[in-house]
Amino acid sequence: MIDLLKCLIYLAILGILSFPAGRLFAAKTWDPEKFPYREYEWEDGGKIYDRLFNIRKWKDKVPDVSRMFPGIVPRKTLTRPGVEQLDGMIQETCVAELTHLLLCVLAVPVLFIASGWIGIVVFLIDVLFGNLPFVMIQRYNRSRYIRTRSKIESINSKR
Repeated sequence: MIDLLKCLIYLAILGILSFPAGRLFAAKTWDPEKFPYREYEWEDGGKIYDRLFNIRKWKDKVPDVSRMFPGIVPRKTLTRPGVEQLDGMIQETCVAELTHLLLCVLAVPVLFIASGWIGIVVFLIDVLFGNLPFVMIQRYNRSRYIRTRSKIESINSKR
């Protein structure tokens, strides 16, 4: 039981530290067309996430840092988006994806903090339910934002 508590404390500390780290990542410009952010053919414009995981039904129900800290993290709602606003949202998806991918990697010590099945179960729960769904949401949304930005740019260039 002590090992489980140690794992949970470790993961809680990671979660708390990930927020300021994510804000530091946000200060950098990320290229959504390069690894690891670029869209892969198999993702089919993000549609794979909807086909396999029905992401549209649950993505807005998971905790969202932009709702918890509205003054610090840009809101993830778009009303009459422009290219500049979409670029900001695309950057934010890169930051969130990187943060959650790093949290997956940083969860590996849990396997050593609690050896045996407890460590494995805690690790799998953290990665499969605490981080990968958020990575999928970012990849799904980024594809949609990029498509929308392209449409707006096309309309603007015709004017």
